[in-house]
Amino acid sequence: MFWVVVALPILVLWALRAPLPDLGYDTLNYHLMHGQKAWLGPLFPPGDFYPYFFPFLNPAGDMVNALFRIGLGYRGGTVASALALVWTGEVLWRLLAPVLKGERARAAAVLAAIATEGTLWEVSGYMVDLLPLPILLEALTLALSPLPEAGKLRRRSAVLGLLLGAAVALKLTNLVFALPVGLVALLRWRSGFRSIRPAIAALGAGAVAVVLPVARSVGAAAKAPEGVTATVLFETSAEGWGETNLADLETRVEKDEKDVAGPVPLAVAAEGSGKRKPRLVVLGDADFASNGGISNAANLYLVTSAANWLLERESLISIPPKSTEQVSVTLSRGDVARITFFVLLILPLAAIGLGIAVWLKRRR
Repeated sequence: MFWVVVALPILVLWALRAPLPDLGYDTLNYHLMHGQKAWLGPLFPPGDFYPYFFPFLNPAGDMVNALFRIGLGYRGGTVASALALVWTGEVLWRLLAPVLKGERARAAAVLAAIATEGTLWEVSGYMVDLLPLPILLEALTLALSPLPEAGKLRRRSAVLGLLLGAAVALKLTNLVFALPVGLVALLRWRSGFRSIRPAIAALGAGAVAVVLPVARSVGAAAKAPEGVTATVLFETSAEGWGETNLADLETRVEKDEKDVAGPVPLAVAAEGSGKRKPRLVVLGDADFASNGGISNAANLYLVTSAANWLLERESLISIPPKSTEQVSVTLSRGDVARITFFVLLILPLAAIGLGIAVWLKRRR
């Protein structure tokens, strides 16, 4: 139904208008030159002259049109815009599927959405506005999709980034649309972005410190089991190392070739797939959470953040702001007397003396 009601009319319209070359002002004034010159090098070499150069910052869309123009001729090259509009309709067809079950009603809605004056005017021209439109809609479709299974979020995020990047590359002003689409994806997928990591990230960045008295290395397996995602939460610096000589641990600790070179992972979080996702946090030390160690630095924040993540209470994962310190100055009676003497006597006399010195100098 889509190909008959939506795609076919667009292609027929383009075929009817294809014999008429695109002689639009913008096309002749800069689109053709940008598409041709950009494939050969910089748009503005020394000594070159352009009668009109906007938008000189981004010729990517014109370069795509130039490929079609070179391959299919001046009249046939405009098919890129027609194909982009068909692609746009196909994405809308999928977006409206949950709302409009009937194919006829859905096809009519898609046709009404894309058969606007602006799109039909550009369907047989070399304007670049239609090229990024289906890419943005594909990104929106991806952003509105449910949270993927464990292990697939990185791939989907990469695809979303490529789509949004391509849309912005084809036309820079699409950044206005790309940013909200990315924000929608972030809000919908936030529970899968290793919710414990934001609280731990501040620890690793040096915003606050964690004290692990005697820690051992804890690393993720090179190949995690299927459906399990393991993430290193924090590690030592590159100057740190894992000591292998445990016999002399209390008497002599020196870095040698047998030791594990830094950075050495000290904490790992793992999450499984399924309706009830199992979660696990492993740290290479236990003393940091003891009665004597939990009050050191940010150890308490680490324990509470890990516990909240394990209980799927992501909204409670945070590092509370530092409490305001009340700083007071205590002055004795002697201090008050000296300050009073300096402010009320010394400073006025100094000002008077300076004024007299200036007056005497000017009289001479």
